[in-house]
Amino acid sequence: ISGLDIMKKSKKPVLQIFSFAILLALTIASYLLPDSVKKVLELGYSSFTIGSYQLTLLQIVQTILMIVLLFWAVGLFIGLVERYLNTRSSFRASTRLLIIRFLQITLYFVSFLIIFSNLGIDLTALAIFSGTIGIGLGFGLQKIASNFISGIILSSEDAIKEGDLLELNDGTRGYVKKIKPRHILLEGLDQKEMIVPNEEFINNRVTNWTMSSNTARVDIPFGVAYGSDLKLVLQLVTDMAINHKDSSKDKPPVCYVSEFADSSINFMLFFWVKDINEGIFRVKSELLLSIWQIFEEQGIKIPFPQRDIHMHQD
Repeated sequence: ISGLDIMKKSKKPVLQIFSFAILLALTIASYLLPDSVKKVLELGYSSFTIGSYQLTLLQIVQTILMIVLLFWAVGLFIGLVERYLNTRSSFRASTRLLIIRFLQITLYFVSFLIIFSNLGIDLTALAIFSGTIGIGLGFGLQKIASNFISGIILSSEDAIKEGDLLELNDGTRGYVKKIKPRHILLEGLDQKEMIVPNEEFINNRVTNWTMSSNTARVDIPFGVAYGSDLKLVLQLVTDMAINHKDSSKDKPPVCYVSEFADSSINFMLFFWVKDINEGIFRVKSELLLSIWQIFEEQGIKIPFPQRDIHMHQD
């Protein structure tokens, strides 16, 4: 798809092109003014002094037009590139985001250089300015810089992408809605939206439930009374779990005897859900209800805690 085709699919493309053309014409016209008009706009009463720099009214007008034109052009170009990348299935979401971020930083940096050059500012003065920025990053902007760099690292990797189900170090779970340069927007299971700084995903342990597969395991412990037919329990629970509609076909459920406890013989059912997005709690509830129903039909008891009390008399 060419850039022209993408522009045709955008909203009000004719109005955008017309407005951009007018702005471009005004900018070019400001540099092609007659010498007589330039002299009037460069007179002393129409100039401003900032430190050692003297700005004329003409320079101010040209700079404003150039800023709007450059930022508008960069925005349009980034939008075209983003729409083009979205049509290419060969690019992963993280790769597309990394390309967009790199283009934004590069083009805006070049735009600032052009603007400074138009104002007649010596670019060697940027060395002092960059040193000041470095000191600011070391103190007040440390967290912002850390989150921004963490965002670049996350974008360059494929560990986290939009739509993934994540579990943070504190147990919070949520789906990735948007990956931003400074933060990741998570939508919790209760529909609440959480803004989590990017450095949290770099410095702390994060569980990605859907990184390579949507399959997840559910562990269901249960117990039966002593005297029950253990082989029958294993067979009934395993068959029930295999026939469940959410059971994974690649990893069939298995059931084991886990221990001989004080009041019951305990089992553990390992059940793999084929799509975790369908909900773990619902599947676990349905399995427990099915186990209860099967035991009721077969006369298998789930015992209460029991204690044997021996009373001795003097």
